[in-house]
Amino acid sequence: MATGGLGMGTAPAPAPNNLLEQKLRAEAVVKAAAGWFLWVAALSVVNSFLSMSGSGIRFIFGLGTAQIIDALAHQAGSSGVVLDLIINGFVAGVLLLFWNFARKSSMASSQVSCCCSGISPAKERNGRSS
Repeated sequence: MATGGLGMGTAPAPAPNNLLEQKLRAEAVVKAAAGWFLWVAALSVVNSFLSMSGSGIRFIFGLGTAQIIDALAHQAGSSGVVLDLIINGFVAGVLLLFWNFARKSSMASSQVSCCCSGISPAKERNGRSS
């Protein structure tokens, strides 16, 4: 039977080629976006080195936590410089792990990002935000 012309019939199933193409495109977008973790980690470390050297130059991109750690390290004196390098290195390492997980499109990256942002993974899967 024909439909009433209102377009309320069932949509045709997408071709398998089209689904594969969409999946490959989505993976490329995710991998490209994962590069931002790498940039933020690198610029945070560079900002820390600039702060330790006493330079007045800072990059606008980087982590706020690195700036807080740098300020506390300046107050602590010479021992604070070593702690600054250790703590900021750890924070940059965490960002590198996020980059690696996101680049591989693993389930662990989505779970960690959901936990860090406070979004329930079940709500994200179902498309509900309430």
